[in-house]
Amino acid sequence: MSRDIFKEYDNGTVIEAEIIRREGLRDWGAPPFVVESIDGIEVEKDRYSTARSLAHIFEKYDNPRLEIDEGLIPIEVAIDGNPAISTFLHGVHEFSKDEIAETMDVKTETVTKYLRRFR
Repeated sequence: MSRDIFKEYDNGTVIEAEIIRREGLRDWGAPPFVVESIDGIEVEKDRYSTARSLAHIFEKYDNPRLEIDEGLIPIEVAIDGNPAISTFLHGVHEFSKDEIAETMDVKTETVTKYLRRFR
């Protein structure tokens, strides 16, 4: 399987995937999705939504602490508020929207708004 750049961000972070081209339809990426930062950090994700969240973390923060214990948030993310926290939990720790909602004591719809807002 060969990977191609599926999405590229302004800071040079990319998401790579096997791209499926369909006549008359939008191109689609097949897992695994590989997020590559400009620093050469590569992280493989099974879902595009978590790959996209991680790419946004790479785009916003220099050297994000990916090795932090599950459920913990780096201080630089925490001070940026709920959208940043939600995106970090989703992209780095692979929490589902329901898990994030339970952790933050908000509705799942609120988490969806947080994830959109962080982009």
